[in-house]
Amino acid sequence: VIDSAPTTAAIDSAFTNPTARAELHRELSAAITERMVGPDVVEAAAGYGIDVAAEADLVVDKIIDDPSFRLALDEFVTRTHDLILVDREGPDADIAPVTEAALEVIRDNSPRLAVLITPNADILVFDTSTLPDLTSPMGLVDRVLAYALLAMIALPLAAVVHPKRYRILAWVGRTWLVSGAVAAAATVTLPYIGGRLTGWSTVEIAIRAAVVRFLVPASAMALLGLTLMTVAAVWKHRDQTRTSREGATAALGFGLVPGPPPAHGLLDLASRGLVDAGRPLTNV
Repeated sequence: VIDSAPTTAAIDSAFTNPTARAELHRELSAAITERMVGPDVVEAAAGYGIDVAAEADLVVDKIIDDPSFRLALDEFVTRTHDLILVDREGPDADIAPVTEAALEVIRDNSPRLAVLITPNADILVFDTSTLPDLTSPMGLVDRVLAYALLAMIALPLAAVVHPKRYRILAWVGRTWLVSGAVAAAATVTLPYIGGRLTGWSTVEIAIRAAVVRFLVPASAMALLGLTLMTVAAVWKHRDQTRTSREGATAALGFGLVPGPPPAHGLLDLASRGLVDAGRPLTNV
């Protein structure tokens, strides 16, 4: 989440999606026509036989495919990402390089459209002050990872000292099941939420490209957690059954309890707090 590289890669991958590309085409064409040229100039140009919207449509695909435009857009996305998640006090995201890269493509491919563009007009107006500030929650990530590492180290110790080891498996299984299920659900719902909040299918496609690779390991983690819980349940049942048989055998003697005798003869169950063979049993 904190690393901007996956975010940039997700944006780049969205450019190859037909739906996202069509949306970007519409948005850039509208931005050139309505913001960079302006309604008054569009109307005046029509009097001279220049269809600004048609000219913009012809040049937009070249802008999207231009390496300089892609690089400038990646830098803008990276800076916006960092403002939200890493450093709120850092430099603002600058749209000017994105605009300049688009202008270079327009000058090279549509000179008569280039002369109509208003000076100092940006291709996008984006108020970064409205961005959410998630730097504080993200600052807890390292602490959470440290706690998770300590918990992983504590598991073998717990397995050594705990008298009922199946409970360790049950704890791990529940943790993995819940974590995997939440992560799998997030990979499905986050793209939809992002698209609904922003109104951009490109955002939905980019988020899906960034998180879809987590769906398989998250599902595998949930299934493994369920498997561990099943093993723990079987282990618990066998342990309880063995304890009942050993307790009854210790109290009543061999041959009086169905099933095989204890493997090592009579165990000192009284010292383990399992049964008091010197008193009548009421639950055999």
